[in-house]
Amino acid sequence: MQTVVIFGTNKLPLSWAIRFFTRSRWCHVGVVSNGLVYESVFGEGVRISSLKSFTQKYPRYAIAAIPCNQSVAIEAIKKELGKPYDLKAIFGLLLWRKWDKKNAWFCSELVAHASGLFRKTGIKRVTPEDIWKVSTDI
Repeated sequence: MQTVVIFGTNKLPLSWAIRFFTRSRWCHVGVVSNGLVYESVFGEGVRISSLKSFTQKYPRYAIAAIPCNQSVAIEAIKKELGKPYDLKAIFGLLLWRKWDKKNAWFCSELVAHASGLFRKTGIKRVTPEDIWKVSTDI
């Protein structure tokens, strides 16, 4: 079983900063299903957007697969829809502090949570690069 994920980046300064501080080639990640992207974004939190809007915002992108059940991952994310973006955890990640909020998510911790691939105690430290490392080309 595999879950389809999409990684993205753009040329904006925030994208560069995220990639630099997380040592990642990507600044964002989400789960793809039927032309929709399940993601967590700053200012909106956990949401569903179109694949087209994702690729417009992140013109450099890659689609890959991670080894977990797609329907289980989508259902896990659907339970989190509307929950806020975990901005404090981003700063905690950069400063090696445990500042995450329960019931709030940044993009890669949401995907890590939904995938079940990572220890629950470690998902607050998962970056887009960590998801990339467990993914395969499709």
